[in-house]
Amino acid sequence: MRLFRKWSFAIFLTTTAMPFSQAGEYHLGEGYTLGNVNIAGYINLVAEAPRHEKTQLVGDDISLFVSGRFNKYFNPFFEAEFSGATLWRENDRLFSRNNPDIVLERLYNDSHLTRNLTLRVGKMLTPVGEWNNINAAPLVWTTTRPMTTYRSFPEYTSGLAFNYTPADDTLPQIQFYGQPRGELIP
Repeated sequence: MRLFRKWSFAIFLTTTAMPFSQAGEYHLGEGYTLGNVNIAGYINLVAEAPRHEKTQLVGDDISLFVSGRFNKYFNPFFEAEFSGATLWRENDRLFSRNNPDIVLERLYNDSHLTRNLTLRVGKMLTPVGEWNNINAAPLVWTTTRPMTTYRSFPEYTSGLAFNYTPADDTLPQIQFYGQPRGELIP
């Protein structure tokens, strides 16, 4: 498992650091677009310099988003997060004490059945799980998810969802989702 984590982290860094000289466009806050594929992400760096201990640089949250817009029925989305990745530690080589936690946050496909109705299949956030769309630290306290939603509603679901977005912006969006059995990948 440890070797898998190191290789996954190395592949993640290689993917996010790919040369941007290829035919494609980078837009700040929107990532890098290459044809029908968009690659984006963020990193939250934490520098630690405790007294009488080793100084280190930690990637507290490193997230990678990959999405594709190919046709009406095939529009995949992937989000993975690495947390607790020690990037550098005093008197050690780069990545030498690296054992990040790897989490598959989302993996789904959207099929646009009509202009207003989308079928989503895979692992996704529930409507309550979308409480805070910008989940990178540091955040202000007003974006904290209320405790009642932690106890009463799951953050993720694995299954299918129907998302209805009306043409009239004054009408509400409707989401119906179902999870046949436990999470696909907890």
